[in-house]
Amino acid sequence: MPKSSERRDPRSRYRRLVGAGWSEADRDAVVARLRATIEELADGEFLVVGEPARPVDTPRRRFGRRATPPPTRYVQFRLADEWLYAECVGAQGFGGDWPATAEQVAAIRAAGWLAPGDADPTGTQPGYPNFWRTVPAAGAGELAAMGAAALEALGVDAATVEVQRGQA
Repeated sequence: MPKSSERRDPRSRYRRLVGAGWSEADRDAVVARLRATIEELADGEFLVVGEPARPVDTPRRRFGRRATPPPTRYVQFRLADEWLYAECVGAQGFGGDWPATAEQVAAIRAAGWLAPGDADPTGTQPGYPNFWRTVPAAGAGELAAMGAAALEALGVDAATVEVQRGQA
């Protein structure tokens, strides 16, 4: 059973698994930026947060098609009514895009993310292979901490985290 301090701060359990990836200042800055941006979302808006997209280095294929771009490490958030929906790139181990290690999956799960097939307390489980979580809109701080923890676990450089905002 997690310690009471770990129940309040999902980053506690996560830090025990991954150790010191980002500095405390980097982590706090990313969490604060995410929280503020999530709290500003209007109904139907979303955020995609992660590493910069990498260019496709392969030439055009037959018939002029470009190769599929490589997967990126990201988390995303969407406000719908009074709920915040969050996702993190899924691990290839359960059908997702990212070749996450067992340690990365454990760290993401320890931060509070659910995986496909987990019990769904809100009835909002997505039908695609990503880590996910749904909380009331007041849970922006919790999701910001979980998002930063996932990006850190996946090895995203805190200095390159990009935030893209859009309307669904």
